[in-house]
Amino acid sequence: MDAGPDVSGLLAVRLREMWSALVGVEADALLPCVSTSAALQLVTQACLLPGDTVRLARPGQLSWSAAVLAAGAAYVDVGRVVKGAVDPATAVAAPPGRLAILGAPAPTGADDAGEWPPAADELRLADASLAASLHGYPVANADLTLLVLREPDAPSTSLLCALCGPVVDVQALSSLAGPALLPLPLIRAALAALQRMDHHAEAVFQGYLKTRSQRLIDALSLGPGQRWLPRAGVSHGVQCLAADGASVAAAARKLGYRAEAWSAFPGGGLVRIDLR
Repeated sequence: MDAGPDVSGLLAVRLREMWSALVGVEADALLPCVSTSAALQLVTQACLLPGDTVRLARPGQLSWSAAVLAAGAAYVDVGRVVKGAVDPATAVAAPPGRLAILGAPAPTGADDAGEWPPAADELRLADASLAASLHGYPVANADLTLLVLREPDAPSTSLLCALCGPVVDVQALSSLAGPALLPLPLIRAALAALQRMDHHAEAVFQGYLKTRSQRLIDALSLGPGQRWLPRAGVSHGVQCLAADGASVAAAARKLGYRAEAWSAFPGGGLVRIDLR
């Protein structure tokens, strides 16, 4: 008799208990998912209908728009201005939708969660997968937070993600996801990582990010019209007054960092450099 499903179920319960203890929420308020894309798709499929509108700020993670479009919905870009923050005028003017996806912290180095006021009947999902934590924390002013669990001995490795929010909402999403279990090897790896997480591990991770950040700043010379944005989480941002930040991204890649450059918008362009 195959006892795999029972074992997986018991370990999945233990996974939620251990992770929730570090995050500071009830175990039933946390729904582990195999990837950030899977979590986003679960939320968009649950709350969106074809033709619905989602508000988000680009540049952002490609998984945001992909999940929205896969649900048959459309998104409104509220834009970004100085220091990577969303444009408050555009955010207020954009009509509320069923869902707002907030960067927390955003790929550009800004925190979107407080940048525009909540709208009635609009779900606020904060993507905190770039937060500077091994296990993540709920984001204030958000209905749901997307967390990521990292391997403490290899911080560039994301093991699992989770949706965190009110128990009733998380339970509804869990019912929609169905009885499918996470792969047993992935659950075991996540449990092993959680057992090694403590204040010391978090401090080591913070020191790792600080070292990577300073090494990048020392090694990468910015040209006229280019400046560093505030560091947020595991990413650094560069604001470019020039039309194209591709050269900055290319220079960062030569130094061993993962980097993305976005097309220019009025006043300049943006580059995200991953510190992991």
